[in-house]
Amino acid sequence: MLRKALLAALVAAAQAASLTSLKTTDADLLKEAFFGGDCWTIACTDVHDKKTGANLLEKALDDAKAASSCRGASLQCGKKLPSGKTPLQRLGIEPPKQKGHPLLILCVNGEARPLNMDEYARVKEQSATPDARVLSKTLVQAGLAPKPIVVNDDAAFNRQCANKRHCLVVSFNSTTSDVKAFTRAAAAVAAKRRLLRVVLVDGKHGHLSLQKALPANPATALYARRLNANEQAALQAISAKVPKAKGVSNELQASACGASAIAGRDAESAHLNFESKLIGPRDWRSRQDAAGLVFRRGDAYLSYAAVARGLAERELFGSDASYAAAHPLVRLGDTTYTHGAKAFRGDGFDSAALDAWLGPFLSTAADDRAFLQLGLTGLAKRVKFKATSSKRPTPRPRPARRPAPKPKRRGAVEERDRQKERAERERERREQMDAAGADLFETVEVGADGEATAVEEEDDDDEDDDEEDEDVEMI
Repeated sequence: MLRKALLAALVAAAQAASLTSLKTTDADLLKEAFFGGDCWTIACTDVHDKKTGANLLEKALDDAKAASSCRGASLQCGKKLPSGKTPLQRLGIEPPKQKGHPLLILCVNGEARPLNMDEYARVKEQSATPDARVLSKTLVQAGLAPKPIVVNDDAAFNRQCANKRHCLVVSFNSTTSDVKAFTRAAAAVAAKRRLLRVVLVDGKHGHLSLQKALPANPATALYARRLNANEQAALQAISAKVPKAKGVSNELQASACGASAIAGRDAESAHLNFESKLIGPRDWRSRQDAAGLVFRRGDAYLSYAAVARGLAERELFGSDASYAAAHPLVRLGDTTYTHGAKAFRGDGFDSAALDAWLGPFLSTAADDRAFLQLGLTGLAKRVKFKATSSKRPTPRPRPARRPAPKPKRRGAVEERDRQKERAERERERREQMDAAGADLFETVEVGADGEATAVEEEDDDDEDDDEEDEDVEMI
């Protein structure tokens, strides 16, 4: 019994430490490892590291937590795939710049990246020593279930959501409703759907560019998808097929149904969609309002650009002949769509309802046109987050004013002493004049040198008065 138990333990240990050998010819297994969502760590065996990476990964997976969090595999990363590219080229990863360095690729949540040196080695100043314990901690952390991410600006929204293949935006306003139930539902979906990036948008920080098109509920969910090249081509091809309209030849009508409700539809469905949101000519007041409308004239559906050109040519030529000949039909599918989106309009906002609704969007389909049957709305631009910050801009600091120079204490004392001296001399002069009995009226003038002089004043005569009058007239 003891021998059997020991043998079973050895077999289990050997199996736990073994790496899955990936082949470039096995497309399905490679696709699952690279983009399946589960955690995989792949050691490249052809980077001239003397199998340091593979041996390190095997030792790291001896840890039970690391083995249960992430799977290990080995691959010749420089060997070409059936597409003609190498796995490194397919993932956009550069080979090691220095020989002897291992290359470990972490694939999780639908994304792949090379591990940094400090994620598998003990780094001290200028030296680095590979350590299986460091790598084990990295694998445990990478294998944790993803959580929703809160975004408060457009840069973070673009990086965390709009630039991802699959994204779920849960928007709410924490100032007007209790958001605990919404955040719990988002967390449950994020933990289950590893290929889906879940972000939370609080209305007190801003709103989405498609906010007007979303349901007016306490919380809304918007699925956004970044289309690949094949899906863009498929959407372009099918949206270019515009059915014939059932309109009046001499009447121009408009509808707010959107181009996606007309392009790629049969004639009856397009007609019903157009009629369901038919609007009058006074319901739009600017070019910005009219640019998003679909127009109908006779048997043609037209865009705003086509209508504007047609009306301009009618004013120039006086008839519709030139317009009908040059623009019999302007396609609504001329726009290149880069993203697709659809809003959740279910009855209950919980994790079960959201997960069931998201299932078809995340399922893998061989046909790139299959996503068109999901009812996604094609978007020519990505969804944006418009922040509404209540913070006032920080005022620019005013330049520091230089204080006025203070008068020197020494100069003030000297001026006060001079005034005292002049007053003393004037007092002495008056005492001398009073003692001599002088009967002349004297005026004391103080010169620039500080000396006081007495000036006799004579009686004014008529000649002096005439000269003073001349001076007044000259001034």
